[in-house]
Amino acid sequence: MIALLCLTLAAAAPSHRRVITSDGIAVALYRYGEPGGPAVLLVPDLGLTRAVFDLQGEGLASHLVAHGHTVYVVELRGQGAARQDGNRYGLAQMVASDLPAVAKVIGEPFDLVAHGYAGTLALAATARELKGRVRKVVAIATPALPEVPSDVARTVLRQGGDFLALTHDPELHRALDLLFIWGGRFRPGRVEALRAHAFGTLGPALSADLLKWLYTGNLVLEDDSTVLGRLQQYDRETLLFDGLLDGYASPEQCVPLKEIAQKADVHLRTFSRFELASEDYSHLSLLLGAGAADEVFEPARKFLEGVR
Repeated sequence: MIALLCLTLAAAAPSHRRVITSDGIAVALYRYGEPGGPAVLLVPDLGLTRAVFDLQGEGLASHLVAHGHTVYVVELRGQGAARQDGNRYGLAQMVASDLPAVAKVIGEPFDLVAHGYAGTLALAATARELKGRVRKVVAIATPALPEVPSDVARTVLRQGGDFLALTHDPELHRALDLLFIWGGRFRPGRVEALRAHAFGTLGPALSADLLKWLYTGNLVLEDDSTVLGRLQQYDRETLLFDGLLDGYASPEQCVPLKEIAQKADVHLRTFSRFELASEDYSHLSLLLGAGAADEVFEPARKFLEGVR
C-alpha cells in the first residue's frame, strides 16, 4: 500500500522539460514516475492539453505509473505549454519534427497511447519517423477516415480553434460540451476542472489544416506521403476504444482503422449501455469519466502488459 501511494504521488508531480524540434519549436514533455519501467508515451488530441491524462493528479498517467510504467505525456506545437507560434507551422510538422524529437529524448522503445486526431498523426508516424520505436498502441477515439465536420466543429475551427475561449463564456459552454463532454458521466467537479485545465487554442494554421483534413479525408505530409497512405502501412498491434457519443471524433471516423490497416492486429472496443457499459462515452469521458478507470484504463494496461 505504501509503495502504491508513493507511485501515485510521483505521478502527481511530473518532471517537465522543453524539447527543441528540428525546426526550432519547443514542445513540452512530462515524465511521470521514475525511469526504468516500461515506457509509455501519451499524446493528447488537438486543441487539448496533458490534463486529459492527468487532471489534478487523476487519469491514465497516474494509473499506469501505479502499475510500474514510466509515463511520458507530450504537448506538441499548439498544445498546452508547447510554444505557440502563430501561422508558422501546420499539422505535418507535428509528424516530421515534434514526434521524432520526443522519441529521441525518451531514448528507448515505448508503447503509445494515441488520442484523437493528434493520435492519428502519431499512428502515421510509426511508418517512418517513429519506425522501430513503437511497440503496442492504445488508440482512443482515433480517426482513420475523418469526415465533414459538424456545424459546431466547423464554426469553432473556422474561428481559429480557440477552445480555451469557449471555457470563459458560459453561453459558449454548450459548444464545448457538444464536441467533448456531451452525454459523459463525470464525478462531481470534473467537468468544471476540465474546462479550467484541459483546453487550449489551436490557432489559425493548425485549425485550417484540420478543417482541410476533415473535408478531404486525407492529409499530405512533408515527404509527400499522406496520412491515409501511412495508415495502410500501419502494422502495430492496437487496442482501439470508441465512444458512441463522441462529438469531435465519431465512431464512424475511427472504426475504419480495422479495415484500412490490414497489416495491423486491431482489437476494437466500443461502448454501449445496452452492452452493460456504464455509459456510451464522449471524447473526454473516455479518459476522465466516472467509469474510465475500470472500462478504459484497466483494459488498456492489461493490453500493454500482455495480460489476457
